[in-house]
Amino acid sequence: MVLTGNVPAFMTLAVSSLLTCFYYVAIHFLWRPVIPAVARLNTGFWVSFVGIFGYFCCYVLSFKLAPALHVNLLNYLWPVFTALLGGLFFRVARLDRVFWFWLMTAFIGCVGLLTFSHTGEFTVSENAHWGYLLALMAALIWALYNNLTRLIQAPRGGLFYVFGLMGLCAGIISIVFESPIIPDSREWFGLVGFSVVNLGYIAWEAALKSRHIKPVLGLAYLIPVFSTAILIVFLGASLTRAFIVFALLILVSSVMINRRNARKPIQQSV
Repeated sequence: MVLTGNVPAFMTLAVSSLLTCFYYVAIHFLWRPVIPAVARLNTGFWVSFVGIFGYFCCYVLSFKLAPALHVNLLNYLWPVFTALLGGLFFRVARLDRVFWFWLMTAFIGCVGLLTFSHTGEFTVSENAHWGYLLALMAALIWALYNNLTRLIQAPRGGLFYVFGLMGLCAGIISIVFESPIIPDSREWFGLVGFSVVNLGYIAWEAALKSRHIKPVLGLAYLIPVFSTAILIVFLGASLTRAFIVFALLILVSSVMINRRNARKPIQQSV
């Protein structure tokens, strides 16, 4: 996302989604040389579309409005929100003392991250507050989507059509509301890189089909750590002690809550 530069948000989403469809077809043909089955437009399909499209809209816009490191860390509060919503409304997670401890740890990290600048001063950035809010909304939407897919059967192979429809809708929004640009080589590299990230959803679906879900969850523990480290390298950011402390609070709490949830049986998801 950082390398997409001046490419408008919905243009970024449209191009990356359509590239993901191309990857999906290529991988599908390598594995089985047939056209992907047409997804049924049932409740599961529309839950997948609204959840994934809503998540990516908030996610992409947040990176355009706020510092990437902050947005990335706030977005990875989704395991905390998933467990919280699952325990309060879906009765699929136990909200014990250990959970509340990690929830408060994440909350302290979140408040500290939003109120301390890179210089360590106690302040709130007026220009970035919408980006922070959208990052938190993205995490909340993804958490709600994760819980809903435990109750609603999603169509197999539906991700190809979900990303295709998402690219179409984002493209229409971009044409109507944004000023299109021609990406340079660096921005194309960023768009391709962002679209490759979407292959994780295809891997998730393949893992569910093959019932090998635990290795995927094991790798999921490390995603926020590696993504934050990669951003630090690409941005060349000079980090303060305050930022490091609050970032660690968010990372550790999210990883621990995600790990606790992974020990429970996983229901059908996209």
